[in-house]
Amino acid sequence: MTNQNRGDMGTEDAETIREIVQGIAVARIQCRRETKLGRYEQAAETLSKAQQLYKELVATADLENNIHCSIVRNRRSDLGTMVAEVESCRLKHETEKVRHARRKAQGRSRT
Repeated sequence: MTNQNRGDMGTEDAETIREIVQGIAVARIQCRRETKLGRYEQAAETLSKAQQLYKELVATADLENNIHCSIVRNRRSDLGTMVAEVESCRLKHETEKVRHARRKAQGRSRT
């Protein structure tokens, strides 16, 4: 089904898509900020929200429309970047926990 067949729904869908894309952009900025500050839990929560918005985008977009396909593809790329940033933050977080535990264990063994 194309936008021509849907009449006024095209305008409503365009507004919905715009709002979703803006929401994903805000989530990406928040996620990047949280990962740089080492806040893994908050970054993961923001990523989850962005993934939900992406699902809404896919459900709303007319995948026969080349512009919509491009928007969906670009947001999927953004999500991939966010996933990598959050995973990197998680690994750093886990590494710090292990280092802290080792230091604590070494401190106990010296006394």
